[in-house]
Amino acid sequence: MSVHRDAERCAAVTVDKELFADTLPTYLTRFVGRDREMATVLSMLHPGRLVTICGVGGAGKTRLAIEVAKHNRYHAGAIGDYEVYWVPLAAVDDPTEVPTAVATGIGLTGPLGDRPLAPVLGALKDRHALLVLDNCEQVGTACRDLLVSLLAACPTVSVVATSRVPLEMSAEEVFAIPPMGGAILPSDPFSSDATALFLDRATSAAGVYAVTEHNAKTLGEICDLLHGLPLAIELAASWIPVLSPRDLLDHLRRADSALASDTALVEERHRSLAVILDSSWSWLSASERTVLSALGIFVGGFTREAAEAVASADLGVLAALAERSLIQRLPDAQGGSRYQVHELVRHYALRQQEDDGTIRARHFAYFLKLVESLETSWNTPVEPLWSNPIGADLGNIGAAT
Repeated sequence: MSVHRDAERCAAVTVDKELFADTLPTYLTRFVGRDREMATVLSMLHPGRLVTICGVGGAGKTRLAIEVAKHNRYHAGAIGDYEVYWVPLAAVDDPTEVPTAVATGIGLTGPLGDRPLAPVLGALKDRHALLVLDNCEQVGTACRDLLVSLLAACPTVSVVATSRVPLEMSAEEVFAIPPMGGAILPSDPFSSDATALFLDRATSAAGVYAVTEHNAKTLGEICDLLHGLPLAIELAASWIPVLSPRDLLDHLRRADSALASDTALVEERHRSLAVILDSSWSWLSASERTVLSALGIFVGGFTREAAEAVASADLGVLAALAERSLIQRLPDAQGGSRYQVHELVRHYALRQQEDDGTIRARHFAYFLKLVESLETSWNTPVEPLWSNPIGADLGNIGAAT
């Protein structure tokens, strides 16, 4: 059985746990390809060691880490007690908050005292577990310092981190995530993971879509032009209902040339993403632009109610943005829905805001009211993160204060 099929089996048999009591994010889009990369990262995982998945923004580091964690949990759990813990760090910019974020990720939400790392080490000592730290780059030194202590005190714990740069510690192995389609582009469109991802997302957007002798070369050229970046491919595929592959390729080539002449110092892969984001923005309606720019204020995702209160977003606009892959809908721990904006899209959206003060005031008011309404549960003793109604919004609460 391939790693990919194993992962699908794992996802199928743990769906109840993922929907109702799992800290690993559960995407509603299918994970496509990356069999070789998954096998490599899994072979690098060992107790007492760190594997850092490195790559540029939009390269698919987070999705790969999640699938590796699910696969590892499924197989390790079959031979004994085994836990996987998810620690999102994109919303953490204060290095002193890293131990608290890890404590929250392993389910410690009560008071941690003056030495927040101590309860973490106590909880993980002698445990067989996988700890996944996502988006470490902005607090890399703090992550390294924490992991040096953690791996020394908890030798049965293994760690996967995602970061744009290595954490540079002796227990670290670095996996540089390649572009989809192989380390060397161009790729064969009939066997490329990049084309498979494009087709999967295009089918979701257009209903029925397939690679044929007539469009294969064009689809391959689109994926190559986008340097095999999964985020860029997903966004481009969402345009298939309104553009033919040839029109899409011509548009991307023209936009890429114009941007290259204006921003000569921008790396090629980042230039490709800028082309995609600029084009996606230009094709949104005025109301969709207003909502997306306001949604950039959210850190770590948001609920439909929060989007309505802060960004005046109705379900129609949220659906339109999701169809264009600009936001993703994920199930939350209580069986409801949360929405997420990829960090690159979020920062792009923030730059488009015209009334920053009003949006920030609404954001602050919404989360102040939320905290006040749930003050009793917020002050409870240590409990699992998924049972805490505001645990998923700690990033927003921190950003609002």
